[in-house]
Amino acid sequence: MAPGKRVVLGILILTAALRANHLGDHLSSGLNEPESVVGESDMRAFSVWAARIADGDLLSVDTYHPYPSWMADIAPLETFERWWGGREIFHQTPLYAYLLAISYWLTGGKLLLLAVQVLCSTLSVYLIYRIGSRIADEKAGLLAAALAAVYAPSVFLDTMLLRASLTASLTVVSIWLLMRVRDTGRVGTALGTGMVLGAGFLMRPVGL
Repeated sequence: MAPGKRVVLGILILTAALRANHLGDHLSSGLNEPESVVGESDMRAFSVWAARIADGDLLSVDTYHPYPSWMADIAPLETFERWWGGREIFHQTPLYAYLLAISYWLTGGKLLLLAVQVLCSTLSVYLIYRIGSRIADEKAGLLAAALAAVYAPSVFLDTMLLRASLTASLTVVSIWLLMRVRDTGRVGTALGTGMVLGAGFLMRPVGL
């Protein structure tokens, strides 16, 4: 194995190990369910929404809208529903809630989704290496990947029920695929890129 590839492999192992260790610490701590403790948070909103989907409301007919105290101070819930355009309008883009619902349905908890976030983050570090190597050179790619591997906010957010982790991963994958489309011009690559961009929009539009 070439020296550069060994370094990349070491960085990826470090990436996965840091996140897996933090995930284990998080799940074994007394604060392993912040979504249950912090009622007025996106974590709580996604967990409640996903639980309803997993319980059988597959199309979110009983559309969930959080109504925290700061909203109650502004206007009644009915007023917010009118501003949104109707109670049936999703409060946020739905992809993350459905992914969490799949985790609830398959495993009875959030571990599956958090493991996916860790895996996607590790893949992102590899793609950062490839992008950096392409834009500049291999040393730049290795440095960028090493920095991404130990970037503390990423290690933290990869283990939380928040869209930030998968949004970042989808953004990196989108950049890499757009570069591939430019290089190859292949229809299949363009189609795959469009699907990833669409998933990114359904995850969090401003992430793109």
